[in-house]
Amino acid sequence: ENGNLMYRHFNARRGNAPCQRNSASSERRAPVVVLHMPSHGPLRRSAAASAGAAFVLLLVGATGLAQVLSLGDHYLPKVLMGFAVVLGLLVLLLPAHEPHRRLGPASQVTLVRAVLTALLFGLIGEGSSAAVLWTACALAMLAEGLDGVDGWLARRGGWVSPFGARFDMEIDALLV
Repeated sequence: ENGNLMYRHFNARRGNAPCQRNSASSERRAPVVVLHMPSHGPLRRSAAASAGAAFVLLLVGATGLAQVLSLGDHYLPKVLMGFAVVLGLLVLLLPAHEPHRRLGPASQVTLVRAVLTALLFGLIGEGSSAAVLWTACALAMLAEGLDGVDGWLARRGGWVSPFGARFDMEIDALLV
């Protein structure tokens, strides 16, 4: 067993030989390697649903901020790039959420913090008007204020996992 992958070599006649000769001809065949990944179906569905809800929140927030603050055409692509980083982290770190079968409330709060961070990321280079600066300050303060909430929820509800701890730290790093 290597992490979550189990390697099984099927070669009944000659063990785990690197290559096998077919006795009827001189052709060489490589052994068959089957990679088995454990089922993360419910966890993946929960993560996809939570990420989808966060994406809708992101789009509503980004379009609202772009209209209210008269932001440039590059604001939405910057926000989407920032959120793409978050989704990449979610996919990479998700297997560490076992044995939980879904994302808990703490991870969902962390996703909200990720949305706020992506909205803040998009404000970089959008000018230095008072409205943009106050909005950036409000987004950062709200994201930092929610930082303690996700940890408290995880400990109180029994949702503590290596995934949650790492995901929280990565969002903190993106916010800084």
